[in-house]
Formats: sequence, structure tokens, C-alpha cells
Amino acid sequence: MTLQFHPAARDEFIATVMYYEAARPGLGERFRDAVQVVLDHISAHPEIGEERRRARRLMVAGFP
Repeated sequence: MTLQFHPAARDEFIATVMYYEAARPGLGERFRDAVQVVLDHISAHPEIGEERRRARRLMVAGFP
């Protein structure tokens, strides 16, 4: 399965990485890595997560 970010979601992701990194050095990288773990999990198991409006939702561990 190939995952793609919607352009607005990609922009939000990048902004969030930068926000966390500015708040505490290394935190942006931790967030990016945590998101990658979730993306890998979704790729391997596309039916996981809560379904909402024709999309699935899965939380990123350790981040709101």
C-alpha cells in the first residue's frame, strides 16, 4: 500500500515538526519518527484505526 499526504496535511506535518523542534531540540525529530512508525503500521495493516468520514484515524504515541 502506498500512503500519500494531502498537500495541506504535509504542510501541517512539517509545521508541527518545526514547532516541536523549536520548543525543545530533538522533539521534532521524535515526533517525525513516531509518525513514521504509525505510517509503517498503517501500510502493513490498512484496516486498523478508527474509521471516520471515509478515512481512518490512528493516534501517534506520546503526542497529542
